[in-house]
Formats: sequence, C-alpha cells, structure tokens
Amino acid sequence: MIEDAMKQTHFKRLMIEPSFLLFISCTDTSTIRLIIERLSVLRQALPCTYYIVHLAAVFGDIDIADDGTCHGLQYLPKLEEFYNAFRLAASREEAARILKIRLFQKLSRYTGISKIMVACSSDELAQLMITQLCFGRGGCVSKMTDVVEKTPSGTTFIRPLRDVSSAEMATALRLENIENYVLFPESSANNNEAPSSLHVWEAPEKGSVQRMSSAYLEHFVEEGFEV
Repeated sequence: MIEDAMKQTHFKRLMIEPSFLLFISCTDTSTIRLIIERLSVLRQALPCTYYIVHLAAVFGDIDIADDGTCHGLQYLPKLEEFYNAFRLAASREEAARILKIRLFQKLSRYTGISKIMVACSSDELAQLMITQLCFGRGGCVSKMTDVVEKTPSGTTFIRPLRDVSSAEMATALRLENIENYVLFPESSANNNEAPSSLHVWEAPEKGSVQRMSSAYLEHFVEEGFEV
C-alpha cells in the first residue's frame, strides 16, 4: 500500500518516505534472533529505514539507529522484573500494552516522527474494547479504537486496518503472494503448544480477560454471527 502510494502521480504521490518499526516484546533470545533474520527478506523487497526495538527499551534512554540490531535488550532483566511483579496474567498483559504505547511515544519524540501507523485489525480492536469494558474504562474505548487517535504527548496513532479482520489480512497476503514477508516465526515445534518464554502466549495458557474476549469473538466469527 505504501509502495503504491509512492508511485502515484505528482498530486497523489506520498511525498514522505516512511520509516518502519519492528517491535519485539518476547523475552526468548533465540526467537528474537529469528525475527531479525526474517527482516532481511523484507529489507530486500522494500528498501527503507528500519528500526528494531524491544519493549524493554522503555526502561532506558532511547538511542536507536538503522543498524540491524535490536535496541533495548540490555534492559530485558528490568522488563522481566516488572512482569514478575504482577500476580495475574490479565494485569501483566494490560501493563505490557500500556508500556508499548509509552515506548511508541518515546520513539516518536526521539525520531521526530509524530504520526505512527499501527497494524491493528478489527479483531484486535474488538478484543481491546471488550477488555477495557471489563476493566471499567468504557470512556476511553472510543479513542483507543478510532482510526485516528491524537494523544496528549503529541503522537498521533493511525489505524488504517481498523475495519479489516485478521482473516481478511491473511487472505490478502495469500492472494498477493507475499506471505514470505510475514515476520512471525514458528512459535514452537508443536503449533498447539505455546512456549512459556513468550509473555504474549501466557494469557492463553493461564487464562485472562484478554483470552476470554478473544475466544468470545472467535466463536462469533466461526458461527458467522448467527443468533
């Protein structure tokens, strides 16, 4: 989509060359290395500026460059200590979500890029909405799930895929024959067994509000929203 926009006529052409952020939140170093290796495939297809940042970078000073290394790994012990302070998986997942937003805002100030396009599907936003309602934050749902969200820090989050489901994304990738550019590695040898080292899989293992929300939505998608 971005590449096509940069090739349009003079009046419609995207005049600003975008920068890409590869955000990593897992704590397993072998998985992190695998993701970085997969990024080289995307670099060849779409030459651009790429920043690789780990969630742990939020605990230190931001200092990133397009050098192919994952920045913030030195703060990984602090992130794990932070995770261990939460007793419930639901609380840990929500805290990680908030840290992600804080990190994006810090990166925005550091790079001078005020507009950040995030790949949030309709499934993710629906799950976020239900989760926030369960946490008693109904008043914030509208801003958190809107196409354009302007934050008080000056960072603007744009969600162009807000009305597109994950299934539709997968179909589009398959039809365009660009599935090999997807950066998600195999989570484990057995796809039905989630690795304990990835905190993103912790909620499905132990149960949480987030997992219940996802299962609730998956049920309706599979049933075709039939009553």
